[in-house]
Amino acid sequence: MHKDYYLYSADKEILFTIEWDSFFFLIATDHKKMDTLIADDLFEGFLCNDKTEHYWEYTFE
Repeated sequence: MHKDYYLYSADKEILFTIEWDSFFFLIATDHKKMDTLIADDLFEGFLCNDKTEHYWEYTFE
């Protein structure tokens, strides 16, 4: 696997990467830093945890 898929902050406390199969970016850090990123409007997205799931397509039933 190529290392260029993973970008870290200089202090290695924030990970920025892409989830290629779903075409969205992931930011991993602690709650305090994430709250700052959100409050400063630096990123747009949704929060997830280890129970978050996603699917390739949505089907109407």
